[in-house]
Amino acid sequence: MSIGQSYNLNKSWEELGPYKKPDTKYESSAAGIGPVEFIRVNKHVEGYLLAGSLSGGLFYSTDGGENWKNSGSDKWNYSGCVWADFHPVNGDTWFAVSHHDPHGSSPGYSKDHGGLFRTFDKGATWNRVFSNRTGEYDPYLKIYSTRFHPTDPDKLYILTSSGVFYTKNCNARNIYWEKLPNVQGNVFDMDFIFGYMYISNEFKGKWYLTKIDQENYLDQTSLKHIDELEWTISKMTMTLRGDNLLLLFSYKERSGEIHEYVIKEDSLKLFVRGQRNTFGDGNNFNVPRHNPNYIYVGNGIYMKKYNFETKRMMTLSRDHHVDIEYIEFDPFDTSKVYLCTHGGVYISEDQGESWESKSKGIGIAEICGMSVSAMDPEHIAIGTYHDGSSLRADFNKDGNYFWRTVNGGDGLKNLIHPENPAILYTSNQYTSGGLHFSVDSGRTKINLHRLYKVQNSGWELDAALDPQNNDIVYFNFKETNDFNKGNINICRSLSPHNAESVDVLSDFKSSHKLESYKVYRIFFSEYYPDELIAYVLHFTKDEAGNALTKHRLFKCPNVNVSKEEILNSWIEIEHPENNWVADVDRHPKKDNVNFIAYGAGYNGEVVGWNDKRMIYLLKYKGDKLKSSKDITKNIPNSNTGGYNLIVSDKNGGQIFFATRRGVYFAEKKMLSGKRSWTKLGDNLPHCKVGGLIYNKEHEVLTVGYFGRGIWQYKLY
Repeated sequence: MSIGQSYNLNKSWEELGPYKKPDTKYESSAAGIGPVEFIRVNKHVEGYLLAGSLSGGLFYSTDGGENWKNSGSDKWNYSGCVWADFHPVNGDTWFAVSHHDPHGSSPGYSKDHGGLFRTFDKGATWNRVFSNRTGEYDPYLKIYSTRFHPTDPDKLYILTSSGVFYTKNCNARNIYWEKLPNVQGNVFDMDFIFGYMYISNEFKGKWYLTKIDQENYLDQTSLKHIDELEWTISKMTMTLRGDNLLLLFSYKERSGEIHEYVIKEDSLKLFVRGQRNTFGDGNNFNVPRHNPNYIYVGNGIYMKKYNFETKRMMTLSRDHHVDIEYIEFDPFDTSKVYLCTHGGVYISEDQGESWESKSKGIGIAEICGMSVSAMDPEHIAIGTYHDGSSLRADFNKDGNYFWRTVNGGDGLKNLIHPENPAILYTSNQYTSGGLHFSVDSGRTKINLHRLYKVQNSGWELDAALDPQNNDIVYFNFKETNDFNKGNINICRSLSPHNAESVDVLSDFKSSHKLESYKVYRIFFSEYYPDELIAYVLHFTKDEAGNALTKHRLFKCPNVNVSKEEILNSWIEIEHPENNWVADVDRHPKKDNVNFIAYGAGYNGEVVGWNDKRMIYLLKYKGDKLKSSKDITKNIPNSNTGGYNLIVSDKNGGQIFFATRRGVYFAEKKMLSGKRSWTKLGDNLPHCKVGGLIYNKEHEVLTVGYFGRGIWQYKLY
């Protein structure tokens, strides 16, 4: 007799963070919870703050940053937040900008579901009041920030890649938007002084500083001083200093400069040279409103303070994450400075002489890869963009799990040994980085790329453990020899302690005549553990000579042979879309059936209910693709992410698939494409997926999001 128990598919997912700065007992470089883009301070209520993340969303604090809560941005179709602000009169009314995905460390496109959102009740409910369909439809619209009129709190301006839009009644049920005349291109900054607005904008490669009358928008003057600068501007932002404007210029040919525009004299004066504004898009400089004798500026990895009286630049404390995005000052406490970094929010109580991480509750880690212990699903390793690799474990053996940074830099794929969770592989992308091997949960590490004298594969780094012998690890590396120089191939280590144990397993230039390529992902399936699948980016040209990337899959049928046999055994696997491959898995019982997930549906947005193309069932006859079936079915179209597909033989067959719109489940009939999907829970954020892992023994699903950390679902 057998007894079946149905899964509970309607529970809530549990957030596991990290939602405060991880412990840094063994390594302190670039540790944090994720990038914070901006912070806004309510000028009427002390301790009332907004902080936003390009990938993770909007958070608020009512106790000066000691504790943070999500504002409700997890419910937006795109959870990332570019900018937000309090209404000047009603502090419970907020305006916030949602976008699809960041472009590096800068705002991305609004696309179909982004735009400006408004809440009257501190994030309990939101409604969209401006989108890329306001005015003429612009599929590539970016929104950078908003500004309120200095004397009219109903008048709100939106700074976009297509000029400036404004409304005369931002609290109206249905807002009517107009456009500032004669202001074109990317508008990055705006300030108000002496009845005029000053606008920094770029149009067709040229930068302008425009002076516009606040009441008569046709009264415009383009300030000629910008044309007289010697170097080519790449970004120009501004901040007020008393009765004048400070302008921060980032240049294409050299380091940046800070100038002061003296309004009454109509003159531009150079104050500071050598500004390396690596991050912040120029917003990482500001002047304390209570003391205009100083400029605080993020210069490279340092926070610096310029003294106008002594004309000297001082380097401040380094008690903060190295990547600086935004600086703000407290209107109530003249000693308090707020700093937004790629590791969270930092606050100084002594004008920048020391800093303390204040990110409790901001769960915005940008997961690039993760691993979950087969023995304990709460034991988790993550690789995070900007904040290195971290491990969540019961370090003190007292039942309390917490996060600890293992290595800094930009973390990528991590692996936990299935039978011994103390054996850990972590990674980072920078030049001296690579895949790190540890037998003591990260306390001590060996850099395998360095040990084997192979070059780190950088952002493309990937790794996988052999399903049959978990002590063998496969990872990719960048070739340095003349024949294959610059290409990325696969190697394996038979013994992580032996510098002579590395085998090179691929050479697609020799075997398949690919001149330029990268092995981007490495896949194993537990059901066919002899097989290794390589996802390869092939860089070539189309018939017109234009650059073209082909997304190709290759299979090694048997890894249990010599390296020479493996090198010559690779077979190409056909698949239906020339699109980014998110994940690949095999049917548990049918050796001619594969499943493939792509990084996005058709154009990444809804085109038609039957036109999605996110996940396919593929049938092969020999090495040739016999048929392909789109089994996306009822899953809403969206971007997906990576490592987001699981096929299981449990309970007669199961399949799990994670996208920006949620995690979906189907039972065995889906293994032949005959069943629709059921959504698991409804409280997940809408971010790109950085990993999905199913612990069959404990019936636990773990999903990682690029921007909202780790979430877990217990199926029973």
